[in-house]
Amino acid sequence: MVAQEQSAGALEVMSRFALPPAHLLWLPPTMAPAPTSALDRVLEHPLTAFEAYRADGVAQVVCQEKHMGSRAVVLVRRDPEAPTGSGDGSGAAPGVGPGAVHARTGRSFFDAATTATLLARARDAADEAGLWHELGTDWLLLDAELLPWSAKAEGLVKERYAAVGAAARAALPAALEVLDAAAARGLDVGALRERTATRERDAAAFTDAYR
Repeated sequence: MVAQEQSAGALEVMSRFALPPAHLLWLPPTMAPAPTSALDRVLEHPLTAFEAYRADGVAQVVCQEKHMGSRAVVLVRRDPEAPTGSGDGSGAAPGVGPGAVHARTGRSFFDAATTATLLARARDAADEAGLWHELGTDWLLLDAELLPWSAKAEGLVKERYAAVGAAARAALPAALEVLDAAAARGLDVGALRERTATRERDAAAFTDAYR
């Protein structure tokens, strides 16, 4: 049971920003972070997480590699033009139109054009894999991880982080020149120069990727 005062805020946000309810067959939960580790110089540690789970009465956990992506729920229909239903077993696919791609909060993941492109690719992949026939369905609901993570945050990367990358590309070559001059005078700056050179290469790769 969720108390009214706890659900009111979520319902208000859902009603204003989320997709129509017919699209929202599944809203995945988020992952609870592990408590801060008590180990020196370690923010998080598996042992701390296991101890927290044990204290909460969890007897078994599954560990798997986590790729850095964005949680996305994909509702794709085999025939975008077919009649729609509620997904209650009546035979018609749920939702409106060709489907939807939304975040765990129910908000649309992309603009209409990008959503249509992604759904078309998902539909083609399901066709090629024979999933419609294998599963005996005309719709699929995928709880997915969209990779790379910047596919969702490209606007943020360009608007917020691009300036940082540009500043790095302007400053780091000058810093390398100073370190080279220091090395020529016999100063031991080899380790510092290597770190600076690595940062300069990373900054160049970042800005080149998002031009």
